[in-house]
Amino acid sequence: MLRLCYIGRYDTAEIFRGPDKVARRIADEMALLGHHVYFYEYFFSGKSYGYMTKLFGYDTIENSAGRSIFRVGVFPFIFAMLRQRFDVIHIITFERFAILALCLKPFFRALIVYSTHGIVRHQHAYLRSHVKRSLKIKDYISEFLFYKFSDLLFFLSDQSVSIASKYYRIPKEKVVIIANGIDGIFHETEKRKKRRQDDVALVFVGDPKRPEKGFDFFLQGLERGARRTEVFVICENIPLVPVSTMNDLNIHYVRKMQTQKYAEFLADKDIYVSASSYDPFSIAAVEAMSAGLVPIVTRETGMSRYVENGVNGFVIGFGDIQQFKKVLDLLIANGRLRKKLSSNARSAVSMLSWRSIAEEYLRWYGLT
Repeated sequence: MLRLCYIGRYDTAEIFRGPDKVARRIADEMALLGHHVYFYEYFFSGKSYGYMTKLFGYDTIENSAGRSIFRVGVFPFIFAMLRQRFDVIHIITFERFAILALCLKPFFRALIVYSTHGIVRHQHAYLRSHVKRSLKIKDYISEFLFYKFSDLLFFLSDQSVSIASKYYRIPKEKVVIIANGIDGIFHETEKRKKRRQDDVALVFVGDPKRPEKGFDFFLQGLERGARRTEVFVICENIPLVPVSTMNDLNIHYVRKMQTQKYAEFLADKDIYVSASSYDPFSIAAVEAMSAGLVPIVTRETGMSRYVENGVNGFVIGFGDIQQFKKVLDLLIANGRLRKKLSSNARSAVSMLSWRSIAEEYLRWYGLT
């Protein structure tokens, strides 16, 4: 059995998903597979923790058979890295304090790997202009060091590798493409509510205020929506008016929900749309496919490699409104086509369980 060290954030919440949720799922699967899992978080929040805590703090969040989760300051973290004989140290979410593990690399023989959920330098350049320059510089240095000194680099898609290569020299021999998994509840979900053939429900996940989510592009593509089309936008911040009308469309704004409720919510929906200009993967999209929704996704969405045009969904170019409208009109008008593509969508992502993803990681861990 391997002694596995994960560095990042272990998300104990059950609301929706993100890199922290991915970190939790992978660590949990490794423990279920019988490996010894040690997960280290830092005392992140400057508002909640003082300097002494950030330097010397040590909390045990969980310590059970096969899985130990700690929140630590700098010196306890250094001590743990030197004392424990880890086989693998996996920087599973971007955190600057993980650089300490790279600095200590000469003192142990563990394989050090880094997971890229998003290219921080790219995000700062195009999506986070409000971030302080000092923080940007720290992030650039950290990301450079992760790419430079990690033994393996895990990416979610070829798109992510391409973007990262614009900013850093990425050795091809280090690159591994591994998808994210899907919770079993989505694989098991069956349609529990039948809609009339001409009554169609679309789902969009993402904050409308985040430009990379392409919400404006999404709305422009809906301008000629068919009658009785219901649109559901799942986001953090709900507008004061949670239901609006545009032409023949009813747009419902829904707050993010727990995994179980989200799977139930998708059970009677028909189409999932990712209109993103930048998304390294999109767990929400593959979960929707697993639940039987027909995907319309941009090429810029990392999971688009699982979508085959006209077979299990459609891939469109970001900003191509005419193509989007054409595909959307086709799906809304043709219930038989939706049913066929729905079945194929389920099959296309049936292999993406967290267990299979964990086993794929293990194959790469074993290269030492």
